[in-house]
Amino acid sequence: MTVSTASRLGRYVLVFLRWLLVGWVVFTLTSWLGFYITNNILPQIYIAQATMQVPPADLAIPTGGDTSASGPFQPVFENSIRAPDFLLPLIKDLNLETAWASRMSPSAQDQVPDVDALTRMEDLLKFSVSKDTNLVTIAAASNDPKEAADIANAIARRYATLRAVALPSPDQSASPDTQELRDEIAKQQKVVEDKKAEVEKLQQKFGGPERMQDDTRFEARQKALLAAQAEYDARASLLAKTTNVSDDDFIETLAGADDIASDFNARLGTLQSKSPPDRAKISDLIARYRTAMKINLDMSKAHVDRLQKEVNDLAAITQEQSPEFLAAQRDLKVDQDQLDALNLRLVQATSSAPLPQAVQSPVHIISFAEIPTIPAHPNKSLAFFVIMVGSSVMAVLAASFAEVILLLIRASERTEN
Repeated sequence: MTVSTASRLGRYVLVFLRWLLVGWVVFTLTSWLGFYITNNILPQIYIAQATMQVPPADLAIPTGGDTSASGPFQPVFENSIRAPDFLLPLIKDLNLETAWASRMSPSAQDQVPDVDALTRMEDLLKFSVSKDTNLVTIAAASNDPKEAADIANAIARRYATLRAVALPSPDQSASPDTQELRDEIAKQQKVVEDKKAEVEKLQQKFGGPERMQDDTRFEARQKALLAAQAEYDARASLLAKTTNVSDDDFIETLAGADDIASDFNARLGTLQSKSPPDRAKISDLIARYRTAMKINLDMSKAHVDRLQKEVNDLAAITQEQSPEFLAAQRDLKVDQDQLDALNLRLVQATSSAPLPQAVQSPVHIISFAEIPTIPAHPNKSLAFFVIMVGSSVMAVLAASFAEVILLLIRASERTEN
């Protein structure tokens, strides 16, 4: 090997080593930066999933009511779960208002207002139904993996509990002292079944299954409207009593309205139990609750208006029924009320306990959510691939750029010489 060949080979090796050194440094720095951003700066979102089996009726999509701005109607089970009456007690049971407030702004407030908490909870939830089954998956997302699992499991348990059906206990069924009452119930049950069959025939005659659905919805909407109106009246009365009053009078008024202001009274009791009481936090709680009362009243009024519209629309359809059918419906209601009264007498006669009943839910929890260990967002596999490819490209570009700069410097030195 000649001296010129060895010298040329040495220069190639030197260039390669320079490329390798620059590339390795840039690759290491960019990779470290990418992993640091992925693991420490980007929010880590964990998703926990619970699965439950619901009755087929819960998967039905209502044919009346409001549509959401983003899409079609939601199934019955999702409407029930997303309702404020369902979510708000769950939020308070898990103490999420305090946890979320501490994450958003630790020094601003102790708890997130109810309206904000409900909005946040709805954004965290997603539901999916397995194709051709009645299996529902509840997915809850959170920065805290345990919180995500707790939310998904709490929703599954609460929904199963609320859908529970009271059944007579075996001991009650076997009681010989109530045989005469049981025989009377059996006869009345037969009367009710015959009357239901008659009503169904008239339904088919005067409107078919669609009319039956209208009647069922009308009765359900009427009950919901009465309950919503009573709640609105109570909130309006309470707001009128607490407008332009001192904080002490405000506290005294809400103390007598525990059915509506139980959350306020509970929080107030916690603050007042401290020694000495934190007057600043108590004043802040009162100010926030005054605002929340107005918002809740507006929400309650909007709910009443929506239900009133639904009732009016369904009433117009119901009024088209024939007198014969309406009479059969009234008779069925009378017979059903008699049957309910007999069943109540049976419960009272078979035990001294107020509710000696077993509870069975048509909703079955198939699997509870486990605490996730790997965040769903950002996707670690995808992030690893992007970081490796990006770092490699940056390393090659940096090494090439460094070599070009070195060549320019040497060319400049040769020109000067």
